[in-house]
Amino acid sequence: MNSFPKDLAARLLAVAAPLPSVTIGFDGFMDEMISLVGERQSLAEFKAVPDITTFGELITKAAGHSSLREIVVNGVHPGGCAINMGDGLAAFGVPVDGFATLGEPVHPAFASVIAGFTPEHVATMLADGAYATACATARVIALTDWSLYPHMTAVWRLLQEKVYARLVHRPAFFIDLVDPSSRSPGDIRAMLDTLSAFAATGAFTLGLNGNEANILARLLGLPAAGTVPESVPQQAHSLRERLGIAEVVIHHIKFAAVANATETAIMDTFYCAKPKKSTGAGDRFNAGYCLGLLLKLDARSRLVCANASAGFFVREARSASLPELAQFILTLSA
Repeated sequence: MNSFPKDLAARLLAVAAPLPSVTIGFDGFMDEMISLVGERQSLAEFKAVPDITTFGELITKAAGHSSLREIVVNGVHPGGCAINMGDGLAAFGVPVDGFATLGEPVHPAFASVIAGFTPEHVATMLADGAYATACATARVIALTDWSLYPHMTAVWRLLQEKVYARLVHRPAFFIDLVDPSSRSPGDIRAMLDTLSAFAATGAFTLGLNGNEANILARLLGLPAAGTVPESVPQQAHSLRERLGIAEVVIHHIKFAAVANATETAIMDTFYCAKPKKSTGAGDRFNAGYCLGLLLKLDARSRLVCANASAGFFVREARSASLPELAQFILTLSA
């Protein structure tokens, strides 16, 4: 094993409390973890549909016919990118100020909050000053799930004017759009036009998975990247330049890449062929990456923290502590 994983793990183990804080928002949901029944043997026993490919084939065969598939709910978990990412950061010992659409009162299922998350509503929620106070002390401000909130672009503009432009420090901003496939090209372009304002108030990182990166690339007239690792750092660099932002990080299942003005890096993930839990893995990737931003690590080290955070999560179905993250890096890099 080369010295890099050992040195990074040692640095993580040497981190002293208190860590700088992260302010994060705004999506909150309830995640139902389900199995789809393929064949039931008894009241208590059944064979589950094993994967999305098989499920897709079943749906295709059912086209034009009557069909029924039983769903078994295995668990109900708090969810949403902000919630999951916040959980990952909190497990590291990072103070997290979370602001999310959990409903009033909290639960059941936050039904009316997404459509009601308008600039007018958010303006009333800003009146108590809690969000502005949290942002004023945060080293990282994270925004997640633009895609599922129809008014989020307008909300971002409001926050840029009323909160971020008034900050006296320059925090890092991290944005995870979540799959924008369901949004129109016009909506996506309008959102992209707001990104430079984030960059004006702090170092800005746009986090994407491979599919999301290709959606933006096609919209901007840039080449799409396949699953060949060598093509992805260039895609990250091209997106960064076209959007006029500091940094783009792109993660695939088996590798992740980042590009900024001074560094380009690509690292293999800690791939797991049979994950214990995969829902929320991308959010733990983001948590690990933001940990690297908090600790002011170089781009390569940030990618390793991100990959390790996701890798631990899919194996253990929970977020890693900071010592566990360091040990995971050491063990799987050996």
